[in-house]
Amino acid sequence: MANPLELPEPIDIKTAQPVDKKYGPYASLSDARTATAGYRYDGMTVKIVGTSQEYWWEASDLSDLGLKVKVPISTSLPIVRELYLAADAADVARMGGAASNSYFTTQSVWDAAVAIATANPTYLIVIHVGSTLGSAVGDITVNTNVASKIKWVGTNSASSAIGNITWSSGNGQTYYFKNLTVGTFGTIGGTTGVNATITAEDAVIGNITYVGSAQSLSLLNCSNFIVGDISISGQGNNPGALYIRSCKTLYLGNITGLLTSSIQCLASPTDGVYPVSIKSITMGITAPRGSTLALNGAFVSGNINFTSTAAFPKTVTLTNTTITGSTTINLTGGTNTFNTINSTFIGVMTFTGAVLSTIVWRGCTTGKVTDMPPNTLFQNCSFYDPATATPVINGIGSGCEFYNCSIVGGSLAIENTPGAVSVKFTGGMSSARSAMGVNVTLT
Repeated sequence: MANPLELPEPIDIKTAQPVDKKYGPYASLSDARTATAGYRYDGMTVKIVGTSQEYWWEASDLSDLGLKVKVPISTSLPIVRELYLAADAADVARMGGAASNSYFTTQSVWDAAVAIATANPTYLIVIHVGSTLGSAVGDITVNTNVASKIKWVGTNSASSAIGNITWSSGNGQTYYFKNLTVGTFGTIGGTTGVNATITAEDAVIGNITYVGSAQSLSLLNCSNFIVGDISISGQGNNPGALYIRSCKTLYLGNITGLLTSSIQCLASPTDGVYPVSIKSITMGITAPRGSTLALNGAFVSGNINFTSTAAFPKTVTLTNTTITGSTTINLTGGTNTFNTINSTFIGVMTFTGAVLSTIVWRGCTTGKVTDMPPNTLFQNCSFYDPATATPVINGIGSGCEFYNCSIVGGSLAIENTPGAVSVKFTGGMSSARSAMGVNVTLT
């Protein structure tokens, strides 16, 4: 057996533990610097008399000036408090709850969660919802800035449900729902500047209604989420906004944005699958504000109607989007832009009174088009409408240019009534079942 190693005396082992012989406490920072001269190491910690705060050195600066307030590096998970919303005592027992943390109305469990989150800012509160569908758990009114600390988690959306959520304050909060059905979600009329984010997984919300000034709603990181109709309405000259980001298998009803500055859906399709399905979109802007309609990766089963007379810039950008209904763009006043890339328009595309400074189509498949604005640029686009007895492009402004495009069907490929126009085709053009109208000259 080997002899044990004997260390010579005296020896000073410089451990990286926060408490060693040089820890103190010291009467002042100056005393701490003096006592540790020539001994310092990365992470060395000292204590000062009369304060609970520790100070330390890091390897980047072991000089006297390098002594600074210690900011602990924590990888621990937040403290989680669990509450239960149940239909009855048996439901509580099934979920594993206890009488002390169980509630039978939505408002009471919410109030308890808010009280805990307010008193303990680092806590995360999870409200487990039992088999409450059909039970009178009731609605809630939200007036708090701690909603982001509270998560609603049900058993599944077919059996776990809460009533309506109405709120008037709590700016910048995120509402999290999982395996849950929610009645409706909306603001009290006249609310100003209250923005919210919804993150939902395997959840259902009836309708979402926003009425107020300068408000925005974001749907972020949602999956398998179904929403009824969404209404975003500003007030006066202060519009609202709707943002849809990083979502998949999101199903939305009719989106109505009256006095809305922006409706944006940014969720690119994967392997031909559209992450967001929308029934229809209607935007009507009259306030002196610029506005944007931007869709990427959306499947719209109904119509899109964007009308604005505001004398501010308006932009429509449709990318990787399919619209099966009709699309109507009516933008006047201001500098307006319409761009569409790799999108499909199955219904009729109509520009009614639109005043557009820039309009570009790339890689799109389109059915019938009415009143195409002047100076439109088309690249690698197909127009196909064989079933009608009218022109495929019925009305077109001067200066339009087609690059590697095809027009198939209709009584005519392009016609413009009244007035003659010149249209430029480059790289070939197919009009297999129709010819150009008498008012259209190819250049």
